[in-house]
Amino acid sequence: MKPLRVFHMSPAGNRWNQQAMAQSFSLANVVPQNRENNQRLWSRIETAVRKIAMSYDDTYVVTGPIFSGQQLQTIGPTRVFVPTQLFKAVYVPSRQLAFAVVVENVSTSRYEIRTIHELEAASGIRFPGIPENLKDQRPGGLKGV
Repeated sequence: MKPLRVFHMSPAGNRWNQQAMAQSFSLANVVPQNRENNQRLWSRIETAVRKIAMSYDDTYVVTGPIFSGQQLQTIGPTRVFVPTQLFKAVYVPSRQLAFAVVVENVSTSRYEIRTIHELEAASGIRFPGIPENLKDQRPGGLKGV
């Protein structure tokens, strides 16, 4: 497996001032991620989602890890669990749009667009603020990725 490093879930570059940027370095905002994934595909996904957020004032994005399988990898002496996948859930109420982007935590050039219901099932996380009638949407992809 390629080297893992700890990377931001919510990018420092999305912060609105220096204090907010400094707060993005909290351990609550990082997970072990494949370095090549972070620098290539994940970076392009972040850019595409940032463009969506800048286009609509009411965009909500939740980023997080998914841990699946019986044998999870750990790193370090404290055995920190390594996510098997990473996700971004995107909700734009004014456009009646909700979807998830899911990426394997490996060096890859592939991502999946999933419905919010599929993300809820895979992650165990519920997104109660998104109307149920939008949770089965699956747009074709992200521009620029």
